[in-house]
Amino acid sequence: MPTYDQQQTLFCLSMFAHISNSEKVITDLANPAVQGKIGQWTILWGPVIYYHDPKNQNWDNIMYVAKGENAETNNPQYVVAIAATNPKSVFDWLQEDAATHNMVSWSTQFPERGKISEGTNTGITILQNLKDTSNRSLLEFLTQEIPSQSDQPIEIITTGHSLGGALSPVMALWLYENQATWNHTGKQITVNTQFSAGATPGDQTFSDYYGNTQPGLNQSSRLWNSLDIVPHAWNIEQLQQIPTLYQSCNIPKSSRIALLVNSQIQKVKNCNYLALNPSTFAMKGKCGVFSQPQTTPLKQFLQEAYFQHIQAYFNLLEIDWPLTENVADSLTLTEQDLDDIATKLS
Repeated sequence: MPTYDQQQTLFCLSMFAHISNSEKVITDLANPAVQGKIGQWTILWGPVIYYHDPKNQNWDNIMYVAKGENAETNNPQYVVAIAATNPKSVFDWLQEDAATHNMVSWSTQFPERGKISEGTNTGITILQNLKDTSNRSLLEFLTQEIPSQSDQPIEIITTGHSLGGALSPVMALWLYENQATWNHTGKQITVNTQFSAGATPGDQTFSDYYGNTQPGLNQSSRLWNSLDIVPHAWNIEQLQQIPTLYQSCNIPKSSRIALLVNSQIQKVKNCNYLALNPSTFAMKGKCGVFSQPQTTPLKQFLQEAYFQHIQAYFNLLEIDWPLTENVADSLTLTEQDLDDIATKLS
């Protein structure tokens, strides 16, 4: 019996999605120490790694599908694990347009289902079109895989962290809406999601629509840390909290961060963003303790923000950091990384 529960297991599987080397992901999942915590998971599709610029070594999107079992029911589970933008670019949304001020309809056929950001639309479209080494999209894989299963209930669960936390519930909704395409034999399937540290993907109408669908009815599927800046985007009331979010950690307000946030507020002020599962309570974050604390307000803010966005979730969910060295390599921010981010934001 795995020592981690389903919530912890799904979070771990989302972390493995940030490893940009397929062999390392497979090796980590086969590690007996990892299996003792999360059980046995077999990758059946992917990991597929997407580079917007093939000449650039920084990946943009990663997605894989792993099959395991529900520890309580022994029913098969297919976990669609999603990474979005490289987590070391977590602060780019503060500086770049991030395509948040342009909204597109989730469904042109049913405009009453609300709107999502142009950035979310771009990301989900990329994921929908990713192909594995057998030249199969996610839908094509599911169309082949699901009919081969027995008649016991099947769970499809999407999961992701950071910008993957914005895309994974949207992916779950898309799979749910299109189930007739890939579940044409009528298997008993539940489509669910667990998303963490994600920015808001759409407007209030979209949030309301999502909340009335199968993936959205699970109020425990959203995980967010009260001291993480990313889930504070893009709702205006929550954006306004960011510049002073770390005053309780004795970090003074950064004028540069305040300017960047105010700029974003002006861009999204007419978009009416509302988080998915907006009534979900945040996990109460605790200030980070650093062996080498930064000295300027901007770098202090960035150091705290990155801790709250990544490692704090391990602490709050009682998961061993960093799980594996490959996860650590993919998620650890170096001093040079911090300097580069501070320079870009200055």
